Amino acid sequence: MDLSFIWNAQDMKHPVWPWIMFIFAIVYVMALSFYAQNQGPANPSYNFYDSTAVEIKAYGLSELPESFGQFNNILEGKRQIVAAELKDSSTQELVFSVNSPRPAVIYLNEEALDVVLIPGDTSLKIEAFFSEEEQLDSVRFLGRSAGIAEYYQEKKRKLNRQNIRGRQHVVLTDDFKTYAKAVDSMTAAELVFLVEKEVFTTLPNWFVQLEKNEALYQKAYLKLSAAYNNDVDSSLLDMININNEGAVFSYYYYLYLNAYFSHLQSVELSSTSYEEVLSQQLALADSLLYGEPHDVFISRVIFQQLAMGNKPLAKELFKTYQNRFNSQKYKRYLKMEMSQQ
Repeated sequence: MDLSFIWNAQDMKHPVWPWIMFIFAIVYVMALSFYAQNQGPANPSYNFYDSTAVEIKAYGLSELPESFGQFNNILEGKRQIVAAELKDSSTQELVFSVNSPRPAVIYLNEEALDVVLIPGDTSLKIEAFFSEEEQLDSVRFLGRSAGIAEYYQEKKRKLNRQNIRGRQHVVLTDDFKTYAKAVDSMTAAELVFLVEKEVFTTLPNWFVQLEKNEALYQKAYLKLSAAYNNDVDSSLLDMININNEGAVFSYYYYLYLNAYFSHLQSVELSSTSYEEVLSQQLALADSLLYGEPHDVFISRVIFQQLAMGNKPLAKELFKTYQNRFNSQKYKRYLKMEMSQQ
């Protein structure tokens, strides 16, 4: 290609360099736009006033699928179901109120797809392709968390699971040693798969930590729960970190903490009031946890009382611990939620 006209620009009536700079500027802006649309999800944090949206397009069906999403926020601690809304004649949208990264299941005509919801992210799009028999044939994910959704799909195929975290809950045996061995084996297979994907894919670091902690704390929680009020060999239980800042997004981390504090308590529920047991558990948490795990655990317990309709106890607990939060955002959020009850 002859570029001599550039160097002979002085012979032309109008200079060429401004046009070259203009073209470079357009290319630069297009590159930034591409990066913004395709970059992975940033490191998330607890955000109480945000939402995320997932767009759904289905191909090969005579009508739009029956679509809904299911997840649970860690703080509120309850399962939430969100129905899809019509965005346009061929597109559905699910809008979730999430306060931290949460694994979720999206159902399209009873076909389950696992994704991660990230506060503030509206880039995730699902393109579902159905066969002539209207069975789900293939799926394409687009957006910043698309790689995570693809990881989940491959994980279910590789480990032969319909529910990513469900299989460990259905180990049927009365022998604790056999139970512990089965849970250990399933968790080991899951972690091996995660390591392989961490090496050969671009999964974000925060998600790798979330997956690892979900697997490890689920295993520890299931064993400790099964051992409760039973005489079992303590060597079969897991020694695992109690205060883990890296596990603040793990639902099973907080389930394990509940079970752990219950084991530390020396009282019997039948001989002590519910309020006293709860107060003792929070006192243990307040003394053994610090940083964000402390704040999230205390907030979860107070939210649970609100969900149960026990507002007087929730207010009493809030009054006791409102000045013990490391981050004031938890205090503000709890105060706002209680004022709306």
